[in-house]
Amino acid sequence: MKAIVLSDVETIQVEDIDEPAYGSDEVLIRVGAGGICGSDMHAYRGQHPFRKPPVVLGHEVAGEVVEIGSDVTRVRVGDRVAVEPQISCMNCSLCLSGMSNLCRSSRRPGHGWGGTFAELMSAPQRVVYPLGRDTPFELGALVEPAAVAMRAFRRGEVRIGDRVAVIGAGPIGGLIAHIAHRAHVGTLLVTDINPFNLGFINTIGIEQTANPNETDLTALADELTASEGFDVVFVTSTHLDGLNDAIGLARPGGRVIQVAIYGQSVVIDATLAVLREVEVRPSLTYSADDFRLTTELIRTGRLAAQEFITQRYSIWDAGQAFSDIAGGMDHVKVMLTP
Repeated sequence: MKAIVLSDVETIQVEDIDEPAYGSDEVLIRVGAGGICGSDMHAYRGQHPFRKPPVVLGHEVAGEVVEIGSDVTRVRVGDRVAVEPQISCMNCSLCLSGMSNLCRSSRRPGHGWGGTFAELMSAPQRVVYPLGRDTPFELGALVEPAAVAMRAFRRGEVRIGDRVAVIGAGPIGGLIAHIAHRAHVGTLLVTDINPFNLGFINTIGIEQTANPNETDLTALADELTASEGFDVVFVTSTHLDGLNDAIGLARPGGRVIQVAIYGQSVVIDATLAVLREVEVRPSLTYSADDFRLTTELIRTGRLAAQEFITQRYSIWDAGQAFSDIAGGMDHVKVMLTP
């Protein structure tokens, strides 16, 4: 079969590779759509911790089940499915405590499991989620990034009417803001230094945006929250000051949800957090329950995730897509389809 292979740093090629085998508890899936993630771009630039050339890229994926193992009961041939791209052991204390996202033995595409930018992929049935026959594949491929946002949102314990701020309006920050908007929060502020990202946020119905290079965020927060601060602040920007900015924007006793992963150590103003009793909670990928819930919300149209797709390419033109993104193309989510 054909696959998109990162053969060297910043070098994408279409290559013939072996079709994936599948066991009695696994399914074979014909890939219908795949999104390009920021981590794919890190691999493209040679900056990813484990996806190193040569490697098949991709992990945001949906497709059609074409064959099933003898023990598979979760799906049938012909079903459209989204795939949770992490295979946890389900035996360790973390997995048994509901924290499968932190499993030390997990396999992920490009690390013990084939990447998904290919004609076919295989997966254990427990990480395959039915979408419904009318769900577009590209919507199914958005379940993965939306599940990252969903876990962060749930970690924030956001309530109706809460004052929420999101620092960073890329795909994950935008999806968190979209979920918050659909959940009927009160004041909702989204910040970013990229005018394109802020403009996109406005198009999905979120009016209050700000560029921190042009706006005094502390003064704006005082204005929006009657000087009380935000109940929950999400950090998805990799700007090194983002976490401390969030602590300053949160109300006393508020919560900061740290989603961004930095390329270096950052200095945290712990004194400010202590004096305000601001709780900082990290959020990493998703649990199986986060993925299940997100699949249901996208399948039923409760999340308008399709609006996040700003560019589409043939999967066989993936090299051009990666080059365009690396060259600075404004985008939110780039989708590849056969």
